Amino acid sequence: MQAVDLFGKLLYGPWVHRFYTSSESEISHVDAIGEIRGVLRGLRERISDPMSLFRMKVDLFGRDLNSSDRTLILLRELPLEDRIKLFTQMMKAILQSTAQVLERQYRKYFDLTITNKLREETLSPRSHNIDAEKVTGMFSALLDRAPHATVGYLRSKKNRSMEYLDNLSHGQREHVIQFVIPVARNRKK
Repeated sequence: MQAVDLFGKLLYGPWVHRFYTSSESEISHVDAIGEIRGVLRGLRERISDPMSLFRMKVDLFGRDLNSSDRTLILLRELPLEDRIKLFTQMMKAILQSTAQVLERQYRKYFDLTITNKLREETLSPRSHNIDAEKVTGMFSALLDRAPHATVGYLRSKKNRSMEYLDNLSHGQREHVIQFVIPVARNRKK
């Protein structure tokens, strides 16, 4: 756990802080590519000496670490002598895996020739997709709750079924709904 938590303080936390920001303090896509390239370089440098992570004064983005952060202080305590080898292996695996993922995901971007036109075109989009992730999460939660409601509801809006039901009295509406449920069940099979 210490390896994962320490890595979180050095990369994951700063990553979220840097890229998942408010619209006022956003970074452009082009500038983000340069920063990610720097992070990747830092990861590769530390693969050969994972224990160097304990001595870092800056995170993998080059920003100063909070020396009074109690969690960071505890995470920087060296593992017990008999666990150093295991810690080193785990941290090396984390560093290598993260470097491989970043390399694979950003390879196309690293090969881009950055022009002023490209820089201009990429200023407006956000550097992350947190809004899409929120919508996807909300949709998934609603879909889990009522898996067959979404498409049916949209169809009923389109063919005015909801409008028809809304114009019925409460008793008539209940009668129609109770009739339709078994019919729909049989159709689905």
